[in-house]
Amino acid sequence: MIMLKKIVLFLLVITIFAACQSDDCSSAPDVSKIEMDLKIKRFDQDLFSLDSSDMKGSVQKLREKYGDFPDFYFDLLGFLGQQEPEDSLYNRLNGFTNFRTFYDTTQLVYGDISDIEGELSQSFKYIKHYLPEYELPEIFAMYSEFSNDIILPPTGNSCVISLELFFGQNYELYSAPEINIPRYISRNLDRAHISSRVISLLAKDMVEAIHNDTSLATPSKLTTLLDYMILNGKTTYLLDKFMPCTPDSIKLGYSATQTEWLEKSELSMWREVFVSKLYDTDYKSFQKYISLSPNSPDMPMEAPGNTGSYVGWKIIAAFMERNPNYSIDQMLRLNDSQKILKMSKYKPKEVK
Repeated sequence: MIMLKKIVLFLLVITIFAACQSDDCSSAPDVSKIEMDLKIKRFDQDLFSLDSSDMKGSVQKLREKYGDFPDFYFDLLGFLGQQEPEDSLYNRLNGFTNFRTFYDTTQLVYGDISDIEGELSQSFKYIKHYLPEYELPEIFAMYSEFSNDIILPPTGNSCVISLELFFGQNYELYSAPEINIPRYISRNLDRAHISSRVISLLAKDMVEAIHNDTSLATPSKLTTLLDYMILNGKTTYLLDKFMPCTPDSIKLGYSATQTEWLEKSELSMWREVFVSKLYDTDYKSFQKYISLSPNSPDMPMEAPGNTGSYVGWKIIAAFMERNPNYSIDQMLRLNDSQKILKMSKYKPKEVK
């Protein structure tokens, strides 16, 4: 119980700290007239409330409420093999729901998630403002035995959050050998990052869906470092538009110190590293520039990973500023990364 109280206190401090560091969003559009009342469906609570005396009937009700998701979830956690009878599922669910230690911790920390629902509701308003045709997903909460933080199931239209993976970076089990989450990832596994992780994943899904649309005039390709920088930059640009009042450090998943370093080092990163590597095609050689990693090659130790995605975001922002005739949707459908770079006239400024 003492450990649980420490977790709650830690998360409260983090949430207050983040709330006090909101970005200036005075230039954000007014979305107050867009109606949105998002509620996160607590699949985790419904799962652990199954009636063990009527497991078959309880599972049926679960399927009626959540559609295809329960069977996806049962498969995700390996509850039912392809050739096994349905009774095997009920037996495993009985044992699973009787082991409540981590679920109970989740309920203590995340019994009330109205603040997260409020953040996501606001972001969904911005999504509807910029992309009114986009079909917003339902949001579920689940317990996944520390295996998945946020996922988009392949069927249905939902986004699912594993709340037990957001207990805060100091939660002891995250560094245990059986889980072993790297520190540069676990630092973002707290309450303050849940909404940004959800919106980032949705933005990434939007960008990739359009990028892979075979009906586009320009065929999609991911060959060079520049291609990946532009693709990821589009995702971050959307994230920034959908969460204009959230600090960049929260949106980008960097520490405040790393975010400051990126802002001050944008020009040097561009001149000294990326200009000469833009057209590299060896993915392994530039992977750390465009994905989560503890560092970036050929940069100082204080530089985080994923720096190429950060610069890609700045290129997209410059493109949209230089080309106001382009809507966000039109920008997303422009697959020619070289054309985007040229039209952006990207020239980072020196920051002292």
